[in-house]
Amino acid sequence: MKALSKSTVDKNNEFVVHVKDEYDYRFVCEKREELFEQLKACYFSITNKNLPIYGVPSKLKDIATSKKDIKNGTERMPPEQYRMKDEDLYEPIVEGSPTTTTTKGSSSDSEEDFLPKNANTHRATFAKRGDTNVTLSDF
Repeated sequence: MKALSKSTVDKNNEFVVHVKDEYDYRFVCEKREELFEQLKACYFSITNKNLPIYGVPSKLKDIATSKKDIKNGTERMPPEQYRMKDEDLYEPIVEGSPTTTTTKGSSSDSEEDFLPKNANTHRATFAKRGDTNVTLSDF
């Protein structure tokens, strides 16, 4: 996954998962924003980067790479002006910074390293279907 694009048209829950060197996937999800929060958290925990999110006011079909596009050697992405920087929730961890230095025999990976800038309103949670009252307190 290299980015997500979502429709900014009112009451349109469609989105695109952009995949590097492959065709893209288009979906509709009633809980799109909740899904995006979880995908952004997982992406950050794996890559130490924010997952790029694009808000597209036109048809998502126009910015999604199709199987035919891949055969022709082209990939489609939304214009950079559609990039939603306010969706970047996490501060990348920089090697050698005071918060990430380690002492011999210890690990620098703590829960705080992977929390978003505003941890009170955005926190990765994973729950079984239908269970909306889940919090992570212990790992």
